[in-house]
Amino acid sequence: MSVTKLRNLSTRNILLFIFISILFVSSVPINREKQINLALPYQNSNNREQFTGLNDVVEFEAFLDDFIPNQLSDYSISGMTISVVKDNNLFFKKGYGFSDRARDEYVDPENTLFRVGSISKTFTAIAVMQLVEDGLLDLDEDVNNYLVEFQLPETYEDAITLSHLLTHTAGFEEMNYPVISFEFEQTELNEVLEEGMPERVHFPGDVVSYSNYGLSLAGYIVEIVSEKPFEDYITDEILTPLGMTKSSFEQPLPTYLRYNMSVGYDDHYGILPFEYLPIAPAGALSSTATDMSNLMITLLNNGSYNGAQILQNETMHLMQSQHFTGHSQLPGVCYGLYESDMNGYYILGHGGDTIAFHSLMALMPEENIGFFISYNSYNGMYAKGDFHSAFMERYFPGPDTYSVTPISDYKKRAEYFEGVYITTRRFYTNVNPRLWIDLASVTITSNDGFIQFEGLDIDFVEVESNLFQDASGTTDYKLFFKTDDKGRIVSFYSNLFGSVTELELIHPIHSNIEMQIIVISIISGVLLLSVISWGVVAIVRKKKGKMVRNHLASAAKWSVLANVSIIAITIGLMYTITNSRIILSTETFTVFGAFFILPILSLLIIGLNLIFMGISWTDKPFFKRRLNWKLWEKVHYTVTTITSLGYIWLFTYWQFLGF
Repeated sequence: MSVTKLRNLSTRNILLFIFISILFVSSVPINREKQINLALPYQNSNNREQFTGLNDVVEFEAFLDDFIPNQLSDYSISGMTISVVKDNNLFFKKGYGFSDRARDEYVDPENTLFRVGSISKTFTAIAVMQLVEDGLLDLDEDVNNYLVEFQLPETYEDAITLSHLLTHTAGFEEMNYPVISFEFEQTELNEVLEEGMPERVHFPGDVVSYSNYGLSLAGYIVEIVSEKPFEDYITDEILTPLGMTKSSFEQPLPTYLRYNMSVGYDDHYGILPFEYLPIAPAGALSSTATDMSNLMITLLNNGSYNGAQILQNETMHLMQSQHFTGHSQLPGVCYGLYESDMNGYYILGHGGDTIAFHSLMALMPEENIGFFISYNSYNGMYAKGDFHSAFMERYFPGPDTYSVTPISDYKKRAEYFEGVYITTRRFYTNVNPRLWIDLASVTITSNDGFIQFEGLDIDFVEVESNLFQDASGTTDYKLFFKTDDKGRIVSFYSNLFGSVTELELIHPIHSNIEMQIIVISIISGVLLLSVISWGVVAIVRKKKGKMVRNHLASAAKWSVLANVSIIAITIGLMYTITNSRIILSTETFTVFGAFFILPILSLLIIGLNLIFMGISWTDKPFFKRRLNWKLWEKVHYTVTTITSLGYIWLFTYWQFLGF
């Protein structure tokens, strides 16, 4: 990966994605999709009317009729569909815009199908929980005990369980396999999962990293245990009991549903082909807004819909309970659902994205309200978060201020958290530079005791050890920094992002590359010119027969040449390593291995150069020998030695010195 590209990603991507999903990390990875979605802070607005709760369907429709058409126009989106449930009933449904522009067909919330992306994972989780309820699956069992055609490698002592898969904490790197295709190819799920198996790069349960592979593997286990194709199981055990007759995981769609499938569009109304996902459990569902309302009612009603009970109360409660979180004050991950908080309200749901379709299901259990929205055009990735912000601002506004009390030594500690952080949802072992091009990063800086995200105008202050909050008190946004067993910063979580987003602190070699190049060029240039000049002088003197042998002077000069060589190898190794992978802040020792002796040797040589420099000015013997240098030679060697001290800064910056 180009370190320049990585460094430049931070501001550009945050500004670009600041309008994306407020709650949830998008689901299906595509080449153009970034990894981090950043939300604008909620601010009470005097420009929009605010209500207490969602109560008047006529008023709500008037709000949508004003908001949605403008949104579709602003974002160049062809159409969208929406359903809202309240108190276990369908409160509202409507379609806006075109499902097929060429045929002048409009979106119908009852009949028009949209691809819902990773909201499909909620169905996969329900299927797993049904089989757990039936005693056929155990959430804490090694998943290898269920797999027949292939096995996961035993990279770590602890095994991966279904609980890890459902919470995205199995420790997989990103899946190196095409997730979306415009051409249908008949492939078996087990073949895709075996061929596309990612490396295990984290200890199970330690790091959260959104994984299409993990949920697809869970779906495959459903297929194995139930002894029926995954799509058939979902239809028989979930869709049919819930009356979701216009929904399907099948690809291509059944004939009776194809005509009602909305066309997908790019960001300029260009038609995109039907999108095929070889890992169906991760995102293959097509559904209507009214069908999705049945699911929302079921999730809010303890697993029951219209007399059909697809999960018992206790099982549904277990599914919707928090099973992983970065910190007790931050939202966490449930099974197939994510927690979020906005304006002080608890929200449960899931987002979903393909290339053309962008969806969001958000539930507010304490208010017994939920909504589903889906857009059929590329820019829907921005529109869905914009809608959620407007919805919450109007009907569930937050308090004017939140209490913020910094810890006593917050000003001394702020610099400790600076650095560039990158999502854990990425490749760790794949060395193809093309795969890195769309990675997003966050740069954290400090100023007078506060920390900031580059590109976001919010000051955060430390309110508990490693826990930060918006210092202005106008939002309840928080950050929590995780440390290793040595107390070093490893990563951070935030309710600015989805609860399945963790950002790791990467090695400083990936940032401030221009500064590093300037320092290296100046130091190396001075040392190299010195070595060359000594060589030229020696050659000239030898030709003139004026060569005077002085072993001490030769040793002093050869030590500089040795240092130049060692530094060249060290720098070359560092940049070679970081061109093939992103190394973390704590990985200097592990990635450099035995070559760590090189910077130590360099430091020893610099120390020797300082001794030679001191001898030259005192003119005292060293091992019974003198340097006998002229004034210009002393000055030259002193400049060379003092310049070489800059390498100590470089070694410190690259964390070779342990601090």
